[in-house]
Formats: sequence, C-alpha cells, structure tokens
Amino acid sequence: MSRQRSPRRRARSRSTIGFLFFTFTLGALAAPLRAGATDLVFARDDTGGALAREAVALCMRAVTVQGDERTTLLEQGLAVAERAVAASDRDAKAHFAIFCNLGRKLESEGPSLAALAEVKRVRAAVDRAIALEPNFVDALIAKGAMLVRLPAMLGGDADEGERLIRQAVELAPDYPQARLQLAKVLAEKGDAEAALSEARSVIALAPGKREASEAVQLAHELGS
Repeated sequence: MSRQRSPRRRARSRSTIGFLFFTFTLGALAAPLRAGATDLVFARDDTGGALAREAVALCMRAVTVQGDERTTLLEQGLAVAERAVAASDRDAKAHFAIFCNLGRKLESEGPSLAALAEVKRVRAAVDRAIALEPNFVDALIAKGAMLVRLPAMLGGDADEGERLIRQAVELAPDYPQARLQLAKVLAEKGDAEAALSEARSVIALAPGKREASEAVQLAHELGS
C-alpha cells in the first residue's frame, strides 16, 4: 500500500512554481556558524573573495527587510555577485551569492515566465558553487531544498534533494540548519517519526534560536 501524502506535501503540490524553496533554503543564512573543520565551507565564513562575501552579506540583510528596501538590497547583491564571478570564476562563494540574491529576487517577484527562465541560472549558480567546493555545506542544503521544492518539469528531484541534505548533515552533524531542512523534507514525504527525531535534534542544538523555533512549530504540525 502506498504511503499517504502529508498535508505539507499536498500543499506543495498545489504550488504553481514552488518558489517557496528559496524561503526554506536562504533562511539558513540568518544563523552564523564557524566551520568545525578546515575543509568545510559555510555561507558566513571567511572563505571567498571580498566581493563574494559582500554579496552574501547583502543577501542576508535582505532577509530581514521587506518591500522596496529588500528589492534594492537584492539588486545590489546580485550586481556585486556578478562582479565577484567576473573577478574570479573559481570563487565558489561568488556563485553561491548569485544563487542567494537572484533566488530571493525571484521569490519576491513571484511566478512569471521571466522568472521561469531564471530558474536555470539559479540552478547553474549553485551547481557551480558545489563543483568548486564539494564540502560547501550551505550550498548542499540550498540545492537539496531547491530540488525538493521545484516541480519535476523544472528539474525538481525530491530523492536527490534529500540525498544532498543528508550529505550536508553528515558533513556538519551539529549544524542546526542542515538538520532542520532534513526534518522538513522528511515531513514533506510523510515520514513523521523521522522528521520528529530531526526536529528534536535541532531543538537540542539551537536552544532559543530561530531554527529551534521552526523545529518546535514543525513538531507541533506533526502532532507532537
């Protein structure tokens, strides 16, 4: 007998394009974390060039505001990210900054034919970031969430998305955002028990933080 889809998955299936995946992905940038190993890369560490770091910072600032101010910050961030890529195409954080700023911009603007065309650029940017830095934890989470949220006709692949998020958890098991994203994916696919387990891990790892609040809300939605 096939597993009944959860209300969260049914709601996602009704979404026209699935741009909400940017909300799930880029929320991770609000929480700083120092890499625990030298070969790991995070969005807010000191790797990458100055322009790339500036572009990521602009994207993170945009998360905290609304309206015209958000639009302005994202446009500035995208312009700086493009300059960073032009300066060094091998700067993984520069490509991630394009994903961050353009993704947020598309989310703010909402579904359109023009936005559909830009999805390929967003995907290419995060793909390039991971190709350059395979242990870029936030990029793995970002791509995983994107693949889970996007419809298949736009390149979505829930199984591959979950695999990437699990890879991020393996690389950084104490990173609350990685486990939070995994909990959300498991909830989407209807695995409530596993989702609750991950949510509890997030609550233990990040007491009083935004990630813990989201995990508590998720646990409540799952009936815990």
